[in-house]
Amino acid sequence: MRFAIVGSGPAGFYLAKQLLKNVENCRIDLFDRNPHPFGLIRTGVAPDHQAMKRIEKDFSTVLADERCEFFGNVWLGDQVEANKRDCRSVSLDELRSNYSAVTLAYGATSDRELGLPNEHSLRGVLPSRRVVDWYNGSLDCDLEQDEFDLRAVEELAIIGNGNIACDITRMLTRKVSDFADSDAPAHVMDALRKSNLHTIQLVGRRGITQAAFTTKEIKELCNYEGLNLYMIDDEF
Repeated sequence: MRFAIVGSGPAGFYLAKQLLKNVENCRIDLFDRNPHPFGLIRTGVAPDHQAMKRIEKDFSTVLADERCEFFGNVWLGDQVEANKRDCRSVSLDELRSNYSAVTLAYGATSDRELGLPNEHSLRGVLPSRRVVDWYNGSLDCDLEQDEFDLRAVEELAIIGNGNIACDITRMLTRKVSDFADSDAPAHVMDALRKSNLHTIQLVGRRGITQAAFTTKEIKELCNYEGLNLYMIDDEF
């Protein structure tokens, strides 16, 4: 049995691990548009959450299995788009004809739109994906230097109150010295040193008891020295 898994993030690796464990005489090929594996573990988890990134060690044991192979810089679909990224391309039909089963585990690759006026035309209005790509040094990062200049911003509003909102808040308010043991890129640390940001507001559709962040995430924010956290009294 030959399996193709498109996407080498957590979903792809968890599937590969179970296939290797439960299917006799199988071979697995993992494909990814990036040259590196591990997906959002590398480009989605915030740099200061190194403990969470240690799951890469578990995934590495999957890649070490001789029945499993990783192919990076491979784009599923259009060759024109592949050329933009300097990738090889493969079609879904090609995969289907060469494998016993094909699993698409690459997740969402576009931003969720709110449908607000000027959502795409106003500078300084950014989807969270682009901010996360920036502070993780992702190859997908397309932010221009003046598009997210923390020297020119004193207040920031984040629409949403889930864990990503907490991640962005934490990344933009922590002391630079707190990132000494992280893998935060140098350009991000330089931007944080020069930052004039002092207020962040998280705006959610519902009250605090329905907030999407986990207790652990909000507790982490509450414990930072010099950070004042407040909630609207009526909602609380």
